[in-house]
Amino acid sequence: MKRLGLCAFCAIFSKILSSLIFLKKSDIISLHVPYNSENYHMLGSDEFKKMKESVFIVNTARGELI
Repeated sequence: MKRLGLCAFCAIFSKILSSLIFLKKSDIISLHVPYNSENYHMLGSDEFKKMKESVFIVNTARGELI
């Protein structure tokens, strides 16, 4: 099985993030990824529109992810 590098994982994750059901269902979303050009604004306005109004976001990474 081929292992993905962290940057490749972040790129794939950020592309599918907006289509996942967990944005609508999650009470807490926690980001633990390094910042790079591939995950800039990983969570944007489209993703926030899909979230619950009461969601908590924990960003232990860089502010540029949001």
